[in-house]
Amino acid sequence: MCQQQCVPVPFLFLVVWSLLGMASAACRAADPSDQPRDGHVFIISNVHSGKALGVEKGSKEANAGLIQDDSAETRVHWRLEKVDKGHFRIINTKSKMSVDVPMEAKEAGVRIIQWNTTIDAPNQHWEFVKHDDFYVIQSKDSGLALSVDNRSKDDGAAIKQMPLKGKKGETDHSQLWKLTEVKKK
Repeated sequence: MCQQQCVPVPFLFLVVWSLLGMASAACRAADPSDQPRDGHVFIISNVHSGKALGVEKGSKEANAGLIQDDSAETRVHWRLEKVDKGHFRIINTKSKMSVDVPMEAKEAGVRIIQWNTTIDAPNQHWEFVKHDDFYVIQSKDSGLALSVDNRSKDDGAAIKQMPLKGKKGETDHSQLWKLTEVKKK
């Protein structure tokens, strides 16, 4: 009795399956960030590019530049260490070094590095400022934010400190970061 107004079951299945797939992809893109917590380990990813905060060439050496990358060689887990109310040190779990503004520089455009954690200085203290579901990571010392150089989406793009960009109430997504907690097995 199925004539022109009936829709074949396989066609309905494909439509529903496609819609569920699109909804699932939309949910993944909108996953909120985990909250920064003392002693917990995170992957820190840039919202604009979706790439993880890493260390150039996977280096364990002091003065190695921070980059964004999806390579397993450069991907790093970062442990947060609370230093005072609202500020954390961000420590590379492989090298045991901290995210650092070199020479306590206050100017925009300075490349961020990893450096020895034996120094407890404000240029290694970072505040996670909530912006919607994500964070701007600001230096306590300079007040500038971790930013992907030139809003790049490329692997290996440098991480620099820059003033907040965007119109009032908005933030440039290349300055927004998502924390994904690494759960212990």
